[in-house]
Amino acid sequence: LIRSGAELCRSTDDVLAALSIEPGPGTAQSHRTPRPGPAYDVWQQLDVEEARDLDALAGATSLDASALMTALAGLEVEGFARRVPGVGYLRA
Repeated sequence: LIRSGAELCRSTDDVLAALSIEPGPGTAQSHRTPRPGPAYDVWQQLDVEEARDLDALAGATSLDASALMTALAGLEVEGFARRVPGVGYLRA
C-alpha cells in the first residue's frame, strides 16, 4: 500500500495530520477532562511529565488490554493523552 501512495501512520497525530484535522480540544484547554468512564479512569493515572507504560496503566485501572487500548486511543484522538513511542503514555 505504501508503494501505491498510502501514508504511513504511526500515531493518532499522523492520522489527524493526514486528514488535516487539528488535535482535539483537550490540548488547548487543560481544564477540560474526559467524560466519566474507562477513559477517565485511565486519564487519571497519566502524568504530564512521566510516561506510564501499558502494564502500569492496566494494573492501576484493572482494565483488560482491549478496554485499555480503546480508552487510550480515545484519549489520544480527543487530545487528552499522547503516546511516547517505546515508553508509554503522557497526559496531554
